[in-house]
Amino acid sequence: MTSIEKALGMHVLADSHKVTIKKDDGVFDGIFMENADGTDFIALKSDDKRLKIKESEFNNRELLKSIADLQILDYICGNVDRHVGNMFIKFDNTNSKIIGVTGIDNDSSFSIKSFDQFNI
Repeated sequence: MTSIEKALGMHVLADSHKVTIKKDDGVFDGIFMENADGTDFIALKSDDKRLKIKESEFNNRELLKSIADLQILDYICGNVDRHVGNMFIKFDNTNSKIIGVTGIDNDSSFSIKSFDQFNI
């Protein structure tokens, strides 16, 4: 997905790289994902003020573009597992206003996982 994202000029995913890991019991191919920009929304404490999203924040074109880009990229790549647990929320410098999203956990793209596990 990272390659497709870059080709489309988007910036909504944590960078990922193919890796090969050698262990005692064999060689395994996988993907390493770098640290993602933003905050894990699910991990925020219930009294965190950032959980109280104002409707006016959705007038921010940068935020809307970020969300739309991630949805478009998921559609193109066949990622059927995007939810609030698979993206980080980016806040402004005051840490109070949402300005974008960063997609993580893209392993259901390109039919790597079976649709059966998603009850589709």
